[in-house]
Amino acid sequence: MTERTEAASEHHLAGTIKSILQVVVLFLLFYVMLRGSLQNFTIEGSSMEPDFHNGEGVIVDKLSYARVDLGALDGLVPGSSPFPRGTHFIFSGPTRGDVIVFRPPVLREPGDFIKRIIGVPGDRVDITDGVVYVNDAPFVVKAVTQPTSCAGQWCHLTLGPQQYFVMGDNRGGSFDSRAFGPVTAGRLVGRVWLVWRPLRDFHLLTAFLLPATGMVLAAETLRRRRW
Repeated sequence: MTERTEAASEHHLAGTIKSILQVVVLFLLFYVMLRGSLQNFTIEGSSMEPDFHNGEGVIVDKLSYARVDLGALDGLVPGSSPFPRGTHFIFSGPTRGDVIVFRPPVLREPGDFIKRIIGVPGDRVDITDGVVYVNDAPFVVKAVTQPTSCAGQWCHLTLGPQQYFVMGDNRGGSFDSRAFGPVTAGRLVGRVWLVWRPLRDFHLLTAFLLPATGMVLAAETLRRRRW
């Protein structure tokens, strides 16, 4: 083997090793980003039936609820700060109808909860005669088939900053904001993005509002596949 051939072989080997290292680094970066934006969650209990069942696996989108403390940037700009005080969502943040995973303010059992957002900061929530009203309009969830009972201090309230009112779709079997009050933004883990286990129940989720009807409609099934 000539010196030129040996040099070419070494150059080729170095290029191959460099390419492998680049792929490994990209894979690790992708893995870290994925772990930081998505999380697997297994549903325990029946509080979100009939659309979400005990033992189902869901993927939680944490990136949509990512927050940043803009006050930490004050020192970067001379003079008075142009940034609003407090922690703010980087993206749109939680909306009514979102199915979310969160850390409960009252630890009845260890682990996170899954519920639906009914009210967002500034909303007036009233539960009267089995009907849920948000800003004086009935909040209708297609999955809810029973009246909503409520007794105590959390049946009528106006939500403050960073506060969210959450309830399970199975209103008769859910431990939620009717019992422990609003959930603060810092306790939100993320929005449920899809149900993936078992495969026969695979579907994506979405939520939307129909303000023209005078009612708030929460619909979650974007696509459902039977395998």
